[in-house]
Amino acid sequence: MVLTGFGGCLVSDDSPVTHHDLSSQYYLSEAHVGAAGVTRASACIQKLSDLSPLGQSQIAVVETKQIPALISKGTVQVVVSASGTQSEVAQLNALCRAAKIGFVAAHAFGLAGAIFVDKSGAPHADFDSLTRSASPLPVGPPVFGRYMAALPAFIQFALYRAVLGHQSTTGALPNPDKATAGKLLAAVKQTLDGKEQPQPLTDFKKWLNADQKNTATFEDLLQRLAFSSGAVLAPVCAVLGGIVSQEVIKLAAKNKTLSQFQFFAAPDCLPPFAKLKDLSAARDVKHRYAAEASVFGPEFVKAINDQRVFVVGAGAIGCELLKLLAVTGVGAGAKGMVTVTDMDNIEISNLSRQFLFRRADISVRYMAVTITISIDVGGSHSDLLLVCLFDLTESEIRDRRSRCESDESVA
Repeated sequence: MVLTGFGGCLVSDDSPVTHHDLSSQYYLSEAHVGAAGVTRASACIQKLSDLSPLGQSQIAVVETKQIPALISKGTVQVVVSASGTQSEVAQLNALCRAAKIGFVAAHAFGLAGAIFVDKSGAPHADFDSLTRSASPLPVGPPVFGRYMAALPAFIQFALYRAVLGHQSTTGALPNPDKATAGKLLAAVKQTLDGKEQPQPLTDFKKWLNADQKNTATFEDLLQRLAFSSGAVLAPVCAVLGGIVSQEVIKLAAKNKTLSQFQFFAAPDCLPPFAKLKDLSAARDVKHRYAAEASVFGPEFVKAINDQRVFVVGAGAIGCELLKLLAVTGVGAGAKGMVTVTDMDNIEISNLSRQFLFRRADISVRYMAVTITISIDVGGSHSDLLLVCLFDLTESEIRDRRSRCESDESVA
């Protein structure tokens, strides 16, 4: 949103920085963890200001207690909630409705996420409206495939509500253990059974009860998602953040927005639930990659630390990719490496879509800037190595790529 050039952006987050934040928020470092008087908002405000041509006159930190007054006075035109419990988000939404301003909420929980867009005056979406508006299931068994595209919205909503309900009750996102995943699954079933039966939900239950394999597939899917729901992962946040930014632009321009609840999930990234371990201990370890370890296990983290990746291009997509590689620890191990090449010079038009660069970098080659900033993004805990390659021929690029796929050194 800052890169887009909004006239002003107020940031509010009074929470202290923890180790769990380091794997998903690339402007935070170990130095911020536990630092007196440092909040998640204050820790990143300077770097956010550096992205804006107007600097700190455009970006500012406000305390959470100031938010109701800012909304009621009409100081802001759109409010985005990227954290908070269900009741806190509902209160913000009510304030925005009273002030007739746009509201967007986003939640990332493990390998799933939810976005809620509320255009002033639109009727609220709820469980009943989601079940009634859902498209009928296709003939034959639905495929629970990538991004949960075939899983009806009312079931995704039930899981979302179960996760937020757990957070409201316990004060924390769910633990990555089988007992907690079972409780969330039970909460989802209770939601589905506690409502009257509109046709889409009735059709789904008929399919579910028609074969024991269908029930097992459904339960495995939901338990895998529930198991990972206590972590916040950078790639999921990148997907949700991009969509939310677009919705804010559309709200500001009074264009057509998403219709309230939208869901994202990638359960196919996890092994079958029966193979998952109790990873509660992994989440409690205080290091940069604790979130990944609590979802995929310490062995997975070690494996991606030792990966060798060759990135061709450090433009708009390349910048986003390099940031995610650095934050998640790809190539950060003793055997790992990230090699990147881009022979173009930085132009002023790049600054509106590539957050690694600043005005002072104009006319400098991408590599000279990208190497320094990406290592800084990785933090002091990361040994991320970016190798700068200039003026490679096409055959040399192919050779580097093939060597990245082998066990040979790329250095």
